[in-house]
Amino acid sequence: MAGDGFGAFVAAGADVLDIDIAASGFLITAAVAAAPPLGVRAHNLTRRVQRGRAQVFLAGEVSAAAPTGTFEVRFGVPTAGGAGWSLLSLHLGADGAPTKPTSAEILHNGHTVQVSNSGSLRIYRDDATAGTSTQLANTAAGTALTANTVYTLRCVITASRIRVSVPEAGVSTTVTGKVYRVPWSVFVGRNHNASASGLINIVSISTP
Repeated sequence: MAGDGFGAFVAAGADVLDIDIAASGFLITAAVAAAPPLGVRAHNLTRRVQRGRAQVFLAGEVSAAAPTGTFEVRFGVPTAGGAGWSLLSLHLGADGAPTKPTSAEILHNGHTVQVSNSGSLRIYRDDATAGTSTQLANTAAGTALTANTVYTLRCVITASRIRVSVPEAGVSTTVTGKVYRVPWSVFVGRNHNASASGLINIVSISTP
């Protein structure tokens, strides 16, 4: 924040400073000057246009990932099944437009794939011109995900199909189609739910 004293943070034992990538040059220079042992990192996990929206981003943009290949998010949850969280989303954006992740405010093109707390999988195509998010697949609920277990949300994109799976839970679904095969901007997040306060721990994110 603009009034933060970075030197005081480091003096109190901070190893790294993580600041908004949109911070002014003055603030970034001040953070670097404070010389935290592990350096300064900048993030864009929650852009200004996304604040107060219906999804919380857990990891920021990774650009530009290859149009085809395997995308993986390894994650775990501290509470099993339906307690505490709803949907983990992997969003692949086909353009640089702001990502407002609500079905009524689609300002971008691309795909969103999700795994639910009940082990179901979903695939959506997001279309900016129409302002719609079309559900292409929605599997039946599988086995509720177990607490403190590492799972993999895997999305394999080829020129003609998208396959989504969670190998550890034994669930998968595939759709065919050739729409949107461009270098992707990748986001990882979770849907907001008023009754869901549980955590999702992101272990790793890999892209082609």
